[in-house]
Amino acid sequence: EFDDVISDHAQYGRVQFWDLKYASDHEPFEWYYPYSHFQETIKDNIDENAKIMVAGCGSSNMLGDLADDGFTNIVGADLSRVVMTQLKYRYQDYPQISFFQGTMTDTDLPEGSVDAIIDKG
Repeated sequence: EFDDVISDHAQYGRVQFWDLKYASDHEPFEWYYPYSHFQETIKDNIDENAKIMVAGCGSSNMLGDLADDGFTNIVGADLSRVVMTQLKYRYQDYPQISFFQGTMTDTDLPEGSVDAIIDKG
């Protein structure tokens, strides 16, 4: 029998889905693994002064973990305005973290302006 209910997976590309999710859930959420799982690989391959973009950062602690680990130029990117507001508040005392609200295909960043992109999912 045909199921006409749209799964959450089909909604992942919609801003409204994420805004509603983050408006109702304020706790950090880690997709797959926390920073500690990737820490050694990141530290071995990315210079601490490199400009790092965390694509689709969501409510993850990755931004703060990178900053606490000595990285100095971190951009959190996500399409949800709600989670961007939450992260700006959470990391207000972290001058090494900036934010970009949008998708990775609609940035106006010049080519080569980011040294590394981290995408956990």
